Amino acid sequence: MTAATGGGPDTDALISELRRELAELRSRTPDPGEPVAVVGSACRLPGGADTPDALWESLRAGRDLVRPLTGERWSGVDFDGLDDPAFGRIPRHAALLDSVDGFDSGFFGISSAEADLMDPQQRLTLEAVWECAERAGWTPDEMRRTPTGIFLGVGHQDYLLTALAAGDGIGSRLATGTARNMIANRVSYELGLRGPSIAVDTACSSSLVALHLACQSLRTGESRRAVAGGVSLILSPLSSTLTGRALPMAPDGRCKAFAADADGMVRGEGLGVVALKRLSDALADGDPIEAVVLATATNQDGRTNGLTAPSPVAQSLLLSGALKASGLAPSDITFVETHGTGTPLGDPIEFSALRDVYGATAEDPICWLGSVKANLGHLEFAAGIASVLKTLGALKHGTVPPQINIDALNPRIDLTGQRFAIARQEESWTDSARRYAAVSSFGFGGTNAHAILAHPDAVPAVRQARTAAETARRHAPDTGGPAVLMPLSARSPEALAAHVDRTARALEGAPAVALTA
Repeated sequence: MTAATGGGPDTDALISELRRELAELRSRTPDPGEPVAVVGSACRLPGGADTPDALWESLRAGRDLVRPLTGERWSGVDFDGLDDPAFGRIPRHAALLDSVDGFDSGFFGISSAEADLMDPQQRLTLEAVWECAERAGWTPDEMRRTPTGIFLGVGHQDYLLTALAAGDGIGSRLATGTARNMIANRVSYELGLRGPSIAVDTACSSSLVALHLACQSLRTGESRRAVAGGVSLILSPLSSTLTGRALPMAPDGRCKAFAADADGMVRGEGLGVVALKRLSDALADGDPIEAVVLATATNQDGRTNGLTAPSPVAQSLLLSGALKASGLAPSDITFVETHGTGTPLGDPIEFSALRDVYGATAEDPICWLGSVKANLGHLEFAAGIASVLKTLGALKHGTVPPQINIDALNPRIDLTGQRFAIARQEESWTDSARRYAAVSSFGFGGTNAHAILAHPDAVPAVRQARTAAETARRHAPDTGGPAVLMPLSARSPEALAAHVDRTARALEGAPAVALTA
């Protein structure tokens, strides 16, 4: 080969890599309707919810994680001075992360000087994507130079505003550290990925649109793996000022989705990501499947009463399009995680679309409605993925968590003779083989997204694979259950100690567990 090409070892390696990539491209057979498997997830959400399991525990306990802003993030801000008689008061409440400034820059080989000028949205996203890939069983070596796509809902540039206000110089590191596209691009760069790397801004629907785009990329064969999600941090009082003057905000800081006293949204922050593969690839690779995305859809409100006014017709068309693509009947959907911002007009408009598409008849199975915004506030660019993470928990555990902050139903939402219900306490959901859910996310500006998810047991191909695996296990020889060694590693002694501590907590109550660092 070397003599024929006139090259050397580097040329041979390049040719081998190109041949491998060509063979992989030829092996992909696009199927526009193939389901997509969720094979991992990670998050950083309020209330110390740094894992999907921790988020689920907060939700099933019915916790309201919104807190007063004053003194928690901006101790020296004069909120009263920022009020404007023409526009009213700026928001005084939000659901915030415990911390946004921790980052193990050495783990990623990033200098402390560069890390100091990186938007915390970049830092936290890097860490969360790494964790998500680990949970999916993806190693850095097998991901490097592969068509792995990164699709992230992003929008806020609060860190740039704070840096400029502090007088930090405008240089190349500040530019790469605060540009919105770099939140996705830095992940691809640090992991050496060659798939699409796209930052999505459709406002409140961004992260669910990112999921939609990731599923499309997988189905066409453009990506072999994908990570989708979104991030949204509240780092400057200016963004709260703008939000409070553009949108109705709840004066008491409580999001009251579907409630008679609903009077506006509440801000929240955080991030979430999911690892995705085509279902056939996930089954072939033996991946852990958390849920299956049967269908996604997006559309636009078009011309309405105003640029930010929702369209019930567009919402109905969106839901019916996703339902048709999923191959399910309306009565199959028994849980809908709604957009549910807690506004007196927005919630009834959304309910009317749900009734039109998923209403079926009162004799059909109950369809539970929920909105995670009552617990976490509105995560804006990460709102859709927060809804997805809640839905993944409900699919896994087979229960619907309680909907908080609702005493009486909005009078414009009539459940009489309907199959819809709102859980006031944790409710048992249907058996796993019939567990289908839908998630909605609507954008400020009119871009809407909807996804339909299923428990793995509700998908015939997954059931068959699990049955075959169980049969193989039953016929395997009994080895007596020897002790299992669990190696733990990290790139610094401090990180290893923290890893051991987290693992110990996760294994608490397991028999014969001994951990040493």
